[in-house]
Amino acid sequence: FGDDDGFGPEARFQHPLGVVIREADGSLVIADTYNSRLRRIDPITGETTTLLGSTRGWRDGSDPQFYEPGGLAIDGETLYVADTNNHLIRMFNLESGEVSTLDVR
Repeated sequence: FGDDDGFGPEARFQHPLGVVIREADGSLVIADTYNSRLRRIDPITGETTTLLGSTRGWRDGSDPQFYEPGGLAIDGETLYVADTNNHLIRMFNLESGEVSTLDVR
């Protein structure tokens, strides 16, 4: 385990949980839970890259932070993220690149 981008077996994850397929390009999006990141795997090249996230925390916008994201669901151009330890549902707009928090009040 680890936190490395790369091709095929060079990539390392720490407790990957949620996985969705983005229909637009066939890429996989993975919730790399203990690294607090969302990662993307290109199905053609096999390259894994960090899509979103860096250190644990909570921040919306184009440079978001997550705290152990777990479940993922996708609907069109919106990726829903169960941000487990922030106890929130986050929404990633795949077109704009912005993350926002779902207001359930």
